[in-house]
Amino acid sequence: MEKLRSLTFIACYLGIAISMLDIITPCDKLKKQIRFIFSMVFIIAIATPLLDGGIDFEVPTIEKIENSEEYIAVTNTYNQSLANSFKQNIENNLKEKLKVNRINPKEILLVVNIDEDNCISISEVNLVLLVQDKSNREKAVNIIKNEIGDLPVNITFSEDDNEQQN
Repeated sequence: MEKLRSLTFIACYLGIAISMLDIITPCDKLKKQIRFIFSMVFIIAIATPLLDGGIDFEVPTIEKIENSEEYIAVTNTYNQSLANSFKQNIENNLKEKLKVNRINPKEILLVVNIDEDNCISISEVNLVLLVQDKSNREKAVNIIKNEIGDLPVNITFSEDDNEQQN
């Protein structure tokens, strides 16, 4: 690690020195030749420690990364966040579609799954309607199935706080 740090300092100092010498070079014809020489010096200064094996980079294999606790935790958090975002967007879209058709859902809950191929799927829709929307049950089911496909739609009717299964 110390060699990598010294390599970085060498590159910085050479870059500054080359820039200063480039600025004070008098004519354009000479400037092109000096830039070429400075570039070669810079490349040699950087490449020498690398070619001598002075710097040893250890790149972790993908297997080590995939099996690490941090990777698994980040992946799980990301998948959960993605599923929640997807679920929320679809629920809001369904609420808007139902409201356009004069059906006011009290609540829409989707059951969302992410499989091992990272495919998101909806397995079930749970809809809570008010009792006065009981006559619109079939209409609501048709709207939902039209929007997200032929999935099981469970409809529960609710007065204000009392819920009863139909």
